[in-house]
Amino acid sequence: MNSLFALLIGHLVGDFLFQTDRMAQKKAQKGMNGALWCTFHAAAYTTCVCLCLWTRDPLIIGLIFLSHWPLDRYGMGAKWTTQIKGFDVAGAFKSGNQALITLAIIIPIAVDNTLHLLLMWPIVRFLL
Repeated sequence: MNSLFALLIGHLVGDFLFQTDRMAQKKAQKGMNGALWCTFHAAAYTTCVCLCLWTRDPLIIGLIFLSHWPLDRYGMGAKWTTQIKGFDVAGAFKSGNQALITLAIIIPIAVDNTLHLLLMWPIVRFLL
């Protein structure tokens, strides 16, 4: 299987199929509880990605985990959406405009997924 395709499948499985609603809600909470939930999610995610890449290399495992954890823990996709792209997510929901609300849901998810894949691609490209 092509490494990029395997990476994409692992990412989708780990971030969408194996991330529980509870993980998604709690991973960005302040304090140790949020950090623990984010760690559970990042471990499950890393497992899915590494299984799809068919690797047990400790360096790759560690780098995939470390590329994922801070993005989810600190909500970097949402922050990028508001601070870099300038899209007002909260304002979109308050507006009541269905098109803006739809964008407020889709754009942060697209940005988050793009950031995850951008961080992992060099790991796969140069170390696998």
